[in-house]
Amino acid sequence: MASSKEFVSSKKKTKEVQAVNDIEEGSNAQKVVANKKLKEDRLINLPNIGKILEKQLKEVGINTLEDLKTIGSQQAWLRILKIDESACYNRLCALEGALQGIRWHQLSDEKKAELKAFYTKYKA
Repeated sequence: MASSKEFVSSKKKTKEVQAVNDIEEGSNAQKVVANKKLKEDRLINLPNIGKILEKQLKEVGINTLEDLKTIGSQQAWLRILKIDESACYNRLCALEGALQGIRWHQLSDEKKAELKAFYTKYKA
């Protein structure tokens, strides 16, 4: 029969093993959450952003929504224009719509006019 010291020691080891298991499970859960967050943070999940535009944004150093917010649609478009001279007004509107979380068709008339003036300045 086990002594009371051995029993306490055995219980302590069991709790330590459980704690290690909890940490490992927590790490796995954290990895799952982190992976899900990475997928959610992908630019392609924003309105108006498809595979090609996401690729172009990454090529010019814009990897996250936060990057896009910091740089803004106009500066992001100018960066894209440097690598793709076919960058058009609709792409500029797409970037602005992505920032606002809406389809570019839903941009206000005032915003569209502002973007058109900006576009014309660089593409005329």
